Formats: sequence, structure tokens, C-alpha cells
Amino acid sequence: MNIGGSYSLFAGRDATRALSKMQLDPSLFSNEYDDLSDITDKERATARSWHEDFREKYDVVGRLLRPGEKPRVYPPEDTTVDGGYNISDKKRE
Repeated sequence: MNIGGSYSLFAGRDATRALSKMQLDPSLFSNEYDDLSDITDKERATARSWHEDFREKYDVVGRLLRPGEKPRVYPPEDTTVDGGYNISDKKRE
């Protein structure tokens, strides 16, 4: 990713909410973990689609952790976002 490049807006932030709404409004980006509990099912499906597209094209280079979550070593096959909780079909309880 180039500084100022087309995806630089996403760097180091949770862009899931913005992508789920198909809007690049800066207020929809988060510098911290965003649990996304209030997005609609349609937005959740859109976020999953974006996740799949990015996962196929780019390597995961970092993660935003939930409050209290400890950093750990993630196996290479673990490509889910937040263990799949924030964009999975089931809403987190």
C-alpha cells in the first residue's frame, strides 16, 4: 500500500462499518475495535463480501483487538476477522 494510495484511508483502522454501508465517510471508520452489533443483515453480508475479496488479494498484517483481548499468534489458516464474530451470520451474544 502506498502512502496516499487508493486504500490508504483504510490503513490501521477498522473500515468494516464504512465498507458495509458502501460509504467512505470518515466518521464510519474506527481507530479502535467496533463490535458492529448495530449493522443490518444486509450490511453484514456486504461486509463479508468485502472481507472475502480482501482476503483473497492481500495478506493480513495486523488485527484490531476487542477491549481486554490479549494479542496472540494467529495460525496462517485463521483468516477470519475477529474470529468471525463481527461479520458472521450470527450476532455475537
